Amino acid sequence: MQIKKLKIQHLRNHIDSEVIPNEKLNIFYGANGSGKTTILEAISIVSFSKSFTNSTDTALIQNGENYYKVLAETSNNFDFKYKIEVFYQKGQRKKISDSFAEKQIPKNIIGNIPLVHLSPDLKEITMGSPENRREFIDKVLSQSSKSYLENLINFKKALKQRNSLLSEFQRTNTFDKNFFESWNNVFIDLATKIITKRFEFVNEISPLFKRIYSEITQNEEIVDLIYEPNSCEEYFQDLLNEDNKNQLFLKVFKSLAGKSVKLLPVELKRGLTLFGPQKDELKILLNDALAREQASQGQHKSMLIALKFAELEFLHSITNEIPVVLLDDLFAELDENRILLVLNKLIKKNAQTFITLTEPKFLYPNTQLNSIAKYFAVRYGKLMDSQL
Repeated sequence: MQIKKLKIQHLRNHIDSEVIPNEKLNIFYGANGSGKTTILEAISIVSFSKSFTNSTDTALIQNGENYYKVLAETSNNFDFKYKIEVFYQKGQRKKISDSFAEKQIPKNIIGNIPLVHLSPDLKEITMGSPENRREFIDKVLSQSSKSYLENLINFKKALKQRNSLLSEFQRTNTFDKNFFESWNNVFIDLATKIITKRFEFVNEISPLFKRIYSEITQNEEIVDLIYEPNSCEEYFQDLLNEDNKNQLFLKVFKSLAGKSVKLLPVELKRGLTLFGPQKDELKILLNDALAREQASQGQHKSMLIALKFAELEFLHSITNEIPVVLLDDLFAELDENRILLVLNKLIKKNAQTFITLTEPKFLYPNTQLNSIAKYFAVRYGKLMDSQL
């Protein structure tokens, strides 16, 4: 996937910016607050319909204005031209139009521009709570599978409805068993589909993660990924060894159904759903120990890089598209050797890459990078082509 043109209006401090990137490396440099990251946010908006910073749409609008607009023109690996525009005005619904329809909804555009994003904020994937790792899985699968995204959206609705019914019983001591059972069945069906897909994903990405970590560290440390569904403890070892998708689905379904019966009395007392994929964990292991408890800062950085390259390879294999890569302010976190390793691997992958940094001086001597890189100086929300 290649972004051929990016136009930004009234997004943060960008009044009216246009970027014509090259096909390899695009490096945006300038002082903090100059508007570098905003360019990457704009790419995120046309890919996911929102910024990777999770800022609200209103917060993204430039001060003194009442709307923002982002437009991208792209071309995929088969030379199919794809155009998308995202427009948001205060107090109104976001308007999305693309090459397929004048009126789109966010879920329909996710995956059309495959995207891999790496920034210091994402260190929480290896260091933080299970929620951060579930979000990592969900974002990758949402780009590679429309059915997974649809199931995830519907699951969150079913979970909300189930919680509402449990909470209502706690407040009023009234319980419509038939109505609850109908929602409970929907919840279990969708939860089973999500857990099964997550199992398959972790089984596919784990060998990639192991290989890439070994390549970038060049040592004998052993890493691994283990997906542990909160609701399948009694079947867990069987699930790990299950290759048959239908059998995997049935075992997960049986486990969830059993949990539903067993936990319902406690759930009614607490007014909250106590099982399901919203409680799952992805364990990242380093030498058979939990990485978030044992790994050094350097090891965490290497594991995050390995995870993101595994994500890139996975998306490429599923979508037949090389994702666009965003590297935001990594130079503040990574040492020079790791940065050059990342960039050289991306060059070999032929991934169009967008990088932000405050000072590109250390790249000056690297003639290989400079021969394929396009530099943009960014000042006060304005871009200027730069020759180093």
